[in-house]
Amino acid sequence: MRRIIAFLVTIGILAVMPASAAAGGKPSREFLPAPSTIELSDTCAFPVLLTFLDNDEYLLSFPSGRQIVTGHLVISATNEITGASVAINASGPGHIAADGTFTAQGRFLQWGPGIDGLNIYEGNHEFFTAVGPGRSESVCAMIAG
Repeated sequence: MRRIIAFLVTIGILAVMPASAAAGGKPSREFLPAPSTIELSDTCAFPVLLTFLDNDEYLLSFPSGRQIVTGHLVISATNEITGASVAINASGPGHIAADGTFTAQGRFLQWGPGIDGLNIYEGNHEFFTAVGPGRSESVCAMIAG
């Protein structure tokens, strides 16, 4: 009888355990390097220099294909004409599904195709389109004057 109970308990534990844990797979952890600066010439109405002040961000990759961007990232955005600047905590985190869908959470700094200007996004949103229930704040407006 004890063997049957032990077997049923084991089956129950395996049923609720994630597949990667059951297979013995642990996530790999990889440092996400960043350049020291990035110059954005056409994102705002003026050139902007992004300086990476503190980068301690990592990518956790799970055997299932899911990934998490986590860590600490602080970026300074400087108006190259006036010198006005702001330091931005853009630490995330973000979750990347096995299909490539990137859901940003927390705070991220975003610009590029499909993004209007240079913005801090906070809360859940799709990273590449900035669509979602989170809120955004224009960095261009912050450093315009």
